[in-house]
Amino acid sequence: MSKERIITNKNLLYPELSYQIQGAIYAVANKYGQGLKEGIYQKALAEEFEKRGLQFEEQKRIKIYSFDTGKVLGTYVPDFVIEHKVILELKSTDFSTKQDVTQQ
Repeated sequence: MSKERIITNKNLLYPELSYQIQGAIYAVANKYGQGLKEGIYQKALAEEFEKRGLQFEEQKRIKIYSFDTGKVLGTYVPDFVIEHKVILELKSTDFSTKQDVTQQ
């Protein structure tokens, strides 16, 4: 048996929405293939989300506040916020590193 972690619907907070997002990502990957810049994939994915009727915001600025003082620590700008529920960061590489996953 593979050491890969198997993700089931029980592991997902929004299984149906996650399934729709995955479908859109695969549709874009199949249409455009590999090797393009991240911005092109982002525009293509925005078109695909629109086509599928998903509500989304691109490059939404989200303030991050200190738990202790309430002061703004910084701003996080994800590639997409989908249906006010899922944050999506795109990566256009041959493989993902640990740094990509943690966004440091």
